[in-house]
Amino acid sequence: YGPRPNMKHASQDRGSINLEFRFAPFATTGKDACSERDTAHLTTLLHQALNAVVRLDLYAKSTIAVSVLVLEDDGGLISAALTCIGLALADAGIEMLDVVTGASACVFSVGHPDSPPRTCVLLDPDAEERRAFADKNCTFVDLGYCPALASVCFIRASGTFLATESGEQMLRLCEAACYAVADEVRSCLRRSFCLRQEEKRDRETPQAPVNLSPPSS
Repeated sequence: YGPRPNMKHASQDRGSINLEFRFAPFATTGKDACSERDTAHLTTLLHQALNAVVRLDLYAKSTIAVSVLVLEDDGGLISAALTCIGLALADAGIEMLDVVTGASACVFSVGHPDSPPRTCVLLDPDAEERRAFADKNCTFVDLGYCPALASVCFIRASGTFLATESGEQMLRLCEAACYAVADEVRSCLRRSFCLRQEEKRDRETPQAPVNLSPPSS
């Protein structure tokens, strides 16, 4: 929602983002459920990414409210949230440096006792795959990317493969995924714009008068 005036910060020359991030009661179950601390951490990470791409200098003394409700968390939460937020902001006409999209991937080691281990790269691992690879010397990365600028606006990574050739391959795979998602985002924005233009024309087109008088005998 917004931008709307922020009387508490009326002297600021930059706008601010008020991000609300929460989970539906049925979004996660059991040990996958996020604690309040985890939710606060995710909110901080998303807030930092948005501050890097939204033109807050154009919204002085104003606040842009962003509300995220997670209906299901099956992995890739941050990358999906970044893409959805970026699409919503662009559709609302909020000025940004670029459309922001997200992707996630992991590198893990596999092998047999009689053969040397080899590394594999997996794009967009779901929650079950993340749990399965968590104890296998696996490296995870979540990437926020601005495709038109070819610039990273957010990255979170953990593991030992990040500085290896497999880690570089994982990052390139995430970038390629972000470019593909950006094409879909732009397509959604074009359809939304065309739909609003059609609705505007329908409202502005005068309706023909309806003759309710009975027919003459």
